[in-house]
Amino acid sequence: MRAIRDVVGYPLLAAVAGSLASTTEIRLFHDRLIEKRGGLAPQATATGWHTDTAYWGNASSTELLTAWIPLADCGLAEGTLAVVDGSHRWPTISLQRRFLTPDGEGRVPLELVPPGVNPHVRVLPVARGQVIFHHSRVLHRSVPNLGAKARKALAVHLQDRTNRYRQWMQDNGRRAAHSNELLCRSTPHGEPDFCDPAVFPILWRA
Repeated sequence: MRAIRDVVGYPLLAAVAGSLASTTEIRLFHDRLIEKRGGLAPQATATGWHTDTAYWGNASSTELLTAWIPLADCGLAEGTLAVVDGSHRWPTISLQRRFLTPDGEGRVPLELVPPGVNPHVRVLPVARGQVIFHHSRVLHRSVPNLGAKARKALAVHLQDRTNRYRQWMQDNGRRAAHSNELLCRSTPHGEPDFCDPAVFPILWRA
């Protein structure tokens, strides 16, 4: 869809990401258009606390960002984002993949929090036309959509100049992969090329 492509590649979004990541280049990493249906039970539309980096083990950089763009006004009742303030600066961060594990009433599970840390949750209402940027290590979730209408939002995942592919091994010893590995060309060493301009175009350069 041309309209979606134009939003994903909007230069100002990438320029802001470049400033936040302190990099000289921003490339697309992945994007998703997500619909959260209305009129369902709260637990059916909540997501669990998670970090994006837990799903991006094939990325060598820790400075990837997400631009989250709702396509209508999105507040507490419509299923906006909630984040744990400063969690991207924690010395350790959870790599549990809990996106599909709703957490009752939004409490942050203790096993996701370093010892001695008191997590501060912030819910982020956002109006149509506004954007939320969050770091790949930020602990976050989306709250339930309590309205009758579907909540649609575009998540644009962005990589900094230094990011390259790295092999991603799970705790069980098996190699894990991300779907974007299947789309791009290979490097001379036979690895997925995260600089492939056909899949990961440069959206901004200093």
